[in-house]
Amino acid sequence: MKSLFFEREVTGQTVVITLTVPCIDCQNAAQLTQAVDDAIAGSKNAVIDLSALRYFDVSGFAAILHWTAGEPSPADVRLCTQSANVRALFELLRADAVVALYASAEEAMDSFPRLAMGAAAGQRSWGQGSPFAGKIAS
Repeated sequence: MKSLFFEREVTGQTVVITLTVPCIDCQNAAQLTQAVDDAIAGSKNAVIDLSALRYFDVSGFAAILHWTAGEPSPADVRLCTQSANVRALFELLRADAVVALYASAEEAMDSFPRLAMGAAAGQRSWGQGSPFAGKIAS
């Protein structure tokens, strides 16, 4: 699925949104936020690739934080980018201390918890990136 703002791809249980806009600002933030919300609705996991971004203002930053907050969608959202500009903005705003920013969509997808063979017995094992890695929860 392609929109004015992004491309959408489904890989397993994960929706990957690849932004195609160079900036998120007061001109497009509200419309883009709604479009991404609609695109990830009903998904368990979502990755939003910010690599095409070169700039975001406070409205864009609010949109990015909105996607990771889990409202209104219950999807577990990860962000990724290869853009040095976006990484620098995240560091400047100290957002990297609150929201993980992965280097690639593949790395972000690998960070989601995975069900192990014990899942059929009601047990869950967590992926390597989780603080629960190696532990089983019932």
